[in-house]
Amino acid sequence: MARILIVDDNAELGALIAGALADRGHAPIVCARGGEARAAILAGDLDAAVVDLHLPDLPGTELLALLRDRGTPAVAVSGVFRGAAFEARITQALGARALFEKPFELSALVEAVAASVAPANDPPVASDVPELVLNDAIEAEPSPGPRAPKPPLEDLPFSGRSVWAADGARPDTGPNRAVGARAAPLGPEARDLADTSVPRLLCAAYQSRATGELRLRRGPIIKVIWLSDGRPIYAASNAASERFGRFAVAQGALAAGDLGTVAELTVREKVKTGDAMVRLGLITAAQRVALLHGQALQIMSSTFDWPDGEHRFIHRAVGKPDVVPLDLDLPAVLLQGFARLPLVRLRERVPSALVPSPTPDPAIELHALDLAPPQAHLVLAADGTKRVEDLLVVSELEERPALALLLTLLELRVLAPRAAGAERGAASAERRIVLV
Repeated sequence: MARILIVDDNAELGALIAGALADRGHAPIVCARGGEARAAILAGDLDAAVVDLHLPDLPGTELLALLRDRGTPAVAVSGVFRGAAFEARITQALGARALFEKPFELSALVEAVAASVAPANDPPVASDVPELVLNDAIEAEPSPGPRAPKPPLEDLPFSGRSVWAADGARPDTGPNRAVGARAAPLGPEARDLADTSVPRLLCAAYQSRATGELRLRRGPIIKVIWLSDGRPIYAASNAASERFGRFAVAQGALAAGDLGTVAELTVREKVKTGDAMVRLGLITAAQRVALLHGQALQIMSSTFDWPDGEHRFIHRAVGKPDVVPLDLDLPAVLLQGFARLPLVRLRERVPSALVPSPTPDPAIELHALDLAPPQAHLVLAADGTKRVEDLLVVSELEERPALALLLTLLELRVLAPRAAGAERGAASAERRIVLV
């Protein structure tokens, strides 16, 4: 079992890398700050390291040099520094085994790290994790409930962009916690969702092109998002309102009176609800796919505002025979999901005094987004000199779509928050948003 240091200020991405290495039987140690990582390196007893080159408190190259001098193999990760010339400098001068540019193949990174350490003894196999069967439909989903106040904007520096939307400490008791008092079904590896958000978890999966299942639980509600190469391809839920039949009725694609006939066929022939509806001639195959898209979007977006709960990512091949893989674009999923939030929640998540500023290492490049002209104009205006309230004045969009777009870009790390009047970070000042 190798002790592998992972240094990345993106907590969700660091956790994904750590999980993949743990699945190989290694012992990952995750640091979000360069100073913390330097202390771990000086303490010794490390077998390898993964170092993000863009850190908030010191250059990742400094850590690489320290690791080189101590004879510890390392690989570098970067969303800012790119190209063959820079890779040559990192590998030849600083001794890194490889440079992985974001987005990168998580499996390839894990293989590169594993090649530099001794094989683990009897590593656990991720595919042995039991399938999660969502047979019991839950009628009522816990309400979001009260949320703890956000920290003051002055406590949200540019360097803290990966945790900007955190709602601070949350109570461990109360109505929302009581709902989930029974044993957690996600296993001991589950993490607290209060420390992150589902959009940030999805962005981390996109950046690492991770393949597997993102399992989510809040009280009695369990939802699963399947991802392939970082892209969501399917979602399921045990919430009764999100079952395919009820969703089809809510969308006007199926008469409520036909649900009984559909249910009888699914039981008798042991087929999925959508297949039964097609066989009965109630919908076409194309309508089924369209409904599956809408159902998956609803399931995912309903978790975007969960203030607490649990999450667990399971690295495994996606090969369920009963799943119809969908082509879901992550930015579109986030934008449509945030647009469904109540306006009061959008205002809380994107406060009027916040100043969105471009980041040097976005999770996705803007040219990959399909922006309408009014959206593009708003993005160009978010140059780090205007507060949200000013952007709303100059924007051609209504308040809800404008705030949803800004929140999407913040979660995608295209923009980062900073307090009004704060000095613009050097890294931010070097980056300008350009639409090509």
